[in-house]
Amino acid sequence: MGVPLLVLAILLAILLAILLIGLWLHSHSLQRGQLKTLERRLQQLEARLGALPPAPVGQAAGKRLETEPSAPVPSAPPLGPSRLRPAAAESAVVADVVEGDVALVVVPPMDAEVGTSSPTGPAFPPPPPLPPRTPSPRGPRTAGKLERLLVENWTGILGVMVVVAGVTFVVVNVGLRLGGFERFLITVATAAALAAPSLLLGRPSPWRELSLWMRSGGGALLLFACAAAGSLPELGLRWIEAPGPAVLLLAVGMAVNLLLARVAPSQAVASLHVVVNLVPLLIASQNPITLALATLVTVAGLAVPLPQRQERHQLVVTWAYAGFQLWWLAGNGALLEAMQPERGFALVGALVVFGGGALWQHHPRGRAPELRPLPLLLLLSRWGGVGLALLVTPTHAAQRIVGLALAAALAYTLGKGAGRAGVRWLVRCDLLVAQVLAMAAVLSLQPLVVNGPLLVAGLWLETVLFLGLAVSEHDPVLRRWGWGAVNLVAVALVFTGLITAAVDALTTAPTALEQGQNAAVLIGAGLLAALLQLLLQRRAVPLPWPAALGWISGLLVAVGTSISAPAPWRETLALVVVGALLLLARRQRPPGLLGGCGLAIVMAHLTSWLVLVVQAPWSLAPLLIRLLPLAALSLLLAGAGGRPALRATGLHLFGVTAALGVYLALAPISELLPGTAWLALAAGALELARRRSRGPALQLLVMALGYLVLFLTAYLLVILPSPELLSLGRVSFSARLPIQLFALVVALRVWFLRPGAGLTALPLWRGVQPLALEAAVLVSVLGIAVEVGPLWRPVAWSLLAVLLVIPKLQRLFAPRLAVYAVLVYWRGILGLLAMLDTLPPAPERWLGHPQTVGVLAIALEVLFILLAHKKLETPLQAASQGLPLLSWIARRVAAAPNRWLYYPMFVAVAWSLAARYDRSLLTLLWALQAFVIYLLSAVLRDQQFRWLALLGLGACLVRLVAIDMAQADLGLRGVVFIGVGLLMLAMNAIYNRFRARFNSGR
Repeated sequence: MGVPLLVLAILLAILLAILLIGLWLHSHSLQRGQLKTLERRLQQLEARLGALPPAPVGQAAGKRLETEPSAPVPSAPPLGPSRLRPAAAESAVVADVVEGDVALVVVPPMDAEVGTSSPTGPAFPPPPPLPPRTPSPRGPRTAGKLERLLVENWTGILGVMVVVAGVTFVVVNVGLRLGGFERFLITVATAAALAAPSLLLGRPSPWRELSLWMRSGGGALLLFACAAAGSLPELGLRWIEAPGPAVLLLAVGMAVNLLLARVAPSQAVASLHVVVNLVPLLIASQNPITLALATLVTVAGLAVPLPQRQERHQLVVTWAYAGFQLWWLAGNGALLEAMQPERGFALVGALVVFGGGALWQHHPRGRAPELRPLPLLLLLSRWGGVGLALLVTPTHAAQRIVGLALAAALAYTLGKGAGRAGVRWLVRCDLLVAQVLAMAAVLSLQPLVVNGPLLVAGLWLETVLFLGLAVSEHDPVLRRWGWGAVNLVAVALVFTGLITAAVDALTTAPTALEQGQNAAVLIGAGLLAALLQLLLQRRAVPLPWPAALGWISGLLVAVGTSISAPAPWRETLALVVVGALLLLARRQRPPGLLGGCGLAIVMAHLTSWLVLVVQAPWSLAPLLIRLLPLAALSLLLAGAGGRPALRATGLHLFGVTAALGVYLALAPISELLPGTAWLALAAGALELARRRSRGPALQLLVMALGYLVLFLTAYLLVILPSPELLSLGRVSFSARLPIQLFALVVALRVWFLRPGAGLTALPLWRGVQPLALEAAVLVSVLGIAVEVGPLWRPVAWSLLAVLLVIPKLQRLFAPRLAVYAVLVYWRGILGLLAMLDTLPPAPERWLGHPQTVGVLAIALEVLFILLAHKKLETPLQAASQGLPLLSWIARRVAAAPNRWLYYPMFVAVAWSLAARYDRSLLTLLWALQAFVIYLLSAVLRDQQFRWLALLGLGACLVRLVAIDMAQADLGLRGVVFIGVGLLMLAMNAIYNRFRARFNSGR
């Protein structure tokens, strides 16, 4: 019994000390309050005196002297009768009486203030101005008091600290020796001691805030003791074994904290008292009792009336209960799987707290009349709690769907009621919440609806209904939200269709029925989207981005027809559906629908092209079944009107489809046919462009250029290397020849084409059409290179050069044809040299002998020089303004045509003589060539030719002496000598006869 008595004595001593301290604090706070009141009154009086208007000094002094005749003025000298005037007093005495204290102020005379002198006495000097009144510095005075108190009482303070430490050690030691009940009592006593100062201190006390926090700490400590008394044996406070009394004691602690929340000075303290009640329930074992207690505590905490607005308090308590619900559900996962009633308890608790709170916010006493952040966040939190509870707790999809649908209907009903009450923000919030809950209910159908596109389509229909509701409400905010939801869910439907088709293609082989279902859902959604767009347009509903749904409808139809539909019918289905949408868009012009149709047509073409290329080769009938609907779609788009970009897109799609169809249809027959067909398509596109206006002419010209690029690629990669032959009776020739002739005809047709006004106005045509001449020359050159044999190729080059140098052809085409003639002429000379050097002689055929062919080629080259003489300079000068390379060649050749044309000929003749004739006659032949050059120098008046002839003749003489003298045949040697000598004599005679021409040469 000694130990308990000691404990009780210690507890009584602690309580007594706390009581004495509280009484001292109470009295001290009363004194401080009186001092503060006195200071406030003094300040008010000073302010009133400063606000009084100035009065005449004489009157004020007279009145105050009359009212205070006996007021002593110790600081003033005695005044004589002669110095006191009734009109202006020398001084005045002002007495301020505050709480029994008297303060005297000497007022100087008026004469002294204005600086005038009295006729009966000397003037007083003006007093110095008073400094401005400054507030008394209370901070340093308080700090000084604390410092003095610390210096004077440091031993007492240190002694209190030592005593507190000792008492702590004693209490801990005694607590270790006591049982659970005694420790519980000590804890409760400590909680009461912490709460006692708040009951003793008055409201104006400076220690009031600290006492309130001590009271809150006492309440939390009491709750801790009550919770530990029935559970948590490791804390050493458990003394109740039965669950019923333990719950009752815990309820007592919670009630005390709820009472403290009721009298709390602020929302924060009240929220802490309510939230702290949930902490023991989190620590204890999770069962329906703890959930029920948490629900009751939360409801009671939410119902606590506070003197100020409660939104922050209710928000904190709501979030705390939401956290407790999540903790409770996570801690009872296995239990919830085994027993259904626990799920029902959790759902009921959530509906009571969250749903009840949402209902209270719609009550006239609980709703906010205008939009503020905290009420909005609180309402969204409560509806979010209701939605999450209905999503998580029900085990069956039907229960989840019904619950969410009922919640959505309740939110809609509450919103309509708020609308009748005139609370507009509440209407918007409730209708948006109803929309979200309805969408969640639709998505909860996922276990029952296996088809993904069908589920998302149902969700999209729900958003369409909400958009109609928003339009009927005439609310721009709801209308924008509904419009955004419709478009976003429609985009989600597009992606769902794409993902479903991709997954089906990669994992399983879907049946035609499954593909048809997905296609029907997507196509139906696209058509409904188009009709909705038309309806919104007719009602003139103002919407942001009004064209968005039109484009999305095209996407839906495109995915449904080109990807999800069965493969053999995709193009035909696209023609029917997209064609109908295109006609609707052309007649009614809803925003964005025409663009969406164009996008659908592009996607249909892209997917079909890919399938056609991957699955090639094709027979003609299936290929036409796939290509003809695509061609019809592209032509519909080209003729649908609207923006020029859509018409251009339709034409280009048709062009690409035609090019691909030609390739797929003709490539299995012959690899040379697709290139020929592309060239024919290019010619046809140019003929059509000639008769069209500027816009269509541009697109057709681009198509023609594309076909020409395809033909050039096929020509270089396929046609030129092809060894394929054609037989015409007994004559066989290369299959390339007709194609090259056809290309030459097309190039000439482009050159001579008479364009219309639309084609003439195009800069692209003006830049491309002159290149037809280059194309014709290139085709001719390539034809000679691949179709003519090496023996006759120099003759063909020379013949082409002769044709190109004809003046009538140059006038018919362009002056730059002369440059190409020179280039071909040079190419003929190089070909002649190569032929003479590489080909062996063929004695059995005189016409096929390289020497004979060389003579023929040289003759044609001489003919070229004769035709070009004095007729090539003018076209060359005209061609010097063209392409950089051609102009450079033209300028060089025009400056010295004889040298650029004759020197290559001289080299070719000399090489031909050296390669194909007897060595013994070579000196004579070269001397003959020098003689001819000498004659040309006289004819052309060119000194360089004369010197070249003389140098050649000298070389012949050196060869005559060095080589021909060693010839064995004396007769042949004599012939050579005689010939060379006669040529030299002839040259001398010619020089003497035409000396003037030689001297006047260049």
